[in-house]
Amino acid sequence: MREARTRGEGQKGRDMESQSMLVRAELVDDAADRSAPGDTKDVEQRRARRHATSAQIGLMLVGEREDFCRIRNISPTGFMAQVYRTLSVGDEVRVETKSGQGLHGIVVWTADHVPDLASRAVYHIGVQFAEPVDITPIISPQFTTHDGAFQRWPRLRIESHLRLILESGRQYSGSLCDISQGGAKFQTSHPLGGETTGLLVIRGLPTLRGSVRWVSGTRIGVSFDRTIGLDMLVDWIEDRRAEASASRPTPPTPH
Repeated sequence: MREARTRGEGQKGRDMESQSMLVRAELVDDAADRSAPGDTKDVEQRRARRHATSAQIGLMLVGEREDFCRIRNISPTGFMAQVYRTLSVGDEVRVETKSGQGLHGIVVWTADHVPDLASRAVYHIGVQFAEPVDITPIISPQFTTHDGAFQRWPRLRIESHLRLILESGRQYSGSLCDISQGGAKFQTSHPLGGETTGLLVIRGLPTLRGSVRWVSGTRIGVSFDRTIGLDMLVDWIEDRRAEASASRPTPPTPH
């Protein structure tokens, strides 16, 4: 009875969290409409053309830095995204989507910091395309891209040490090349044998069970049995970046 009650309370908490996230996104979206140029008719037209994306995950590139983002809604002329860092109006943004389609635009509005349930810094931006974009591949529920390839999770390049533990008990040390919610690419010092399933141990993340999808010399691609939550992955990335920054030698002060 207690176990059933606990499961029910957990589901209720998740439902409340989802509803809270939706309300916050709608409030930010409405605020953006009020601040955007144009009369009431223009605003209604913009709203009518939007397509919700179920918070599709994208890989955002601003300058040389990569970050994950959530695309909240999109139209042929632009999109609204939830991001985890501050951006400024006028910033040039490129986003890689799961469909493989790249988006390129300019930030035209930003919303104030909206803390999420974990008190994480969350921001919203509006991006305008230079010219209309065909968004059909992005809003389509298909699992393949327009050229027949399977959709894949956007991957962020980052370095970290890891261990691959195969079912036989054989272990390989390696260096992470990139990671997504659904998999990772890494390099080992020795070629992998014929085994294809095992555990990936990366400091700061839960142990990840997965399957080897491809091998090229000492480079290996692994898909996870379960996806990593985006918030957890974003926090881990920020921790690794902070560690890397702290370990860099301080440049000498000029005299």
